[in-house]
Amino acid sequence: MFDDVVPPEVPPLVTRSIVATSWSKALALPGERIGYLAFSPRMEEAGKLFEACTFTSRVLGFVNAPALWQWVVAEVGDRVIDVAPYREKRDLMYDGLTRIGYRCVKPQGAFYVFPATPIPDDVAFVGMLAEEGVLTVPGSGFGMPGHIRISLTTERDAIVRALPGFERAFRKAQGVAG
Repeated sequence: MFDDVVPPEVPPLVTRSIVATSWSKALALPGERIGYLAFSPRMEEAGKLFEACTFTSRVLGFVNAPALWQWVVAEVGDRVIDVAPYREKRDLMYDGLTRIGYRCVKPQGAFYVFPATPIPDDVAFVGMLAEEGVLTVPGSGFGMPGHIRISLTTERDAIVRALPGFERAFRKAQGVAG
């Protein structure tokens, strides 16, 4: 979370609530799939949902996290990461993109930025960015068509180097759209 934002506690307010937590996000361990799901005991179908999630994780092969990460998580308790470097990269990326002309919501807590693409086809625009040496992912794969997903987990210098490519692709897309 950035900018002193405090997320609300939803479970006391909503009977049908599920909390999903991932230490890959909480501890900045991209790619590590360890966390938990917590179902409200007030949810009538919590037991069936738990069984369905257990079955799904077994079918997919994710029964347990690797032993090393189980030990790490047991030791870290409630520790938190320093979000300052991510906030700095968020600000650099957001300020750079909006200066160029991208429409974007400034994330208040995330490892990603989801700006709108200057053309409706986000997959085509990802291709235009790739031609400029900029790697992004189509937002349509995350339920946000017409957007792109940009990771803030990269080095700060990579963001600085990518911004001119974002600008060139944006200008090319304007020519295509116009």
